[in-house]
Amino acid sequence: MYHQKETNMEAQVYTVTVNEVCTVWRNAKGQLHRTDGPAIELANGDKLWHVDGDLFSESELLAKMKMRGLTTDEIAEKFGIPVS
Repeated sequence: MYHQKETNMEAQVYTVTVNEVCTVWRNAKGQLHRTDGPAIELANGDKLWHVDGDLFSESELLAKMKMRGLTTDEIAEKFGIPVS
């Protein structure tokens, strides 16, 4: 069985392909991509995390997503940059 659909999450369009072997998430550019979970989920339970086609471990992806959520003040403090 093969199933494909498009879904709009976080203002991004994803193509999700599902078959008996795996579920695969791709962004509008066709790259493996998902920020709220693994981009590839295999039937055996294995999971692979990708953002814009780049492979990450789960902990690397969580750290990357956490960095995206920093406030201007947190960034300024981290890099010693004054905010006016």
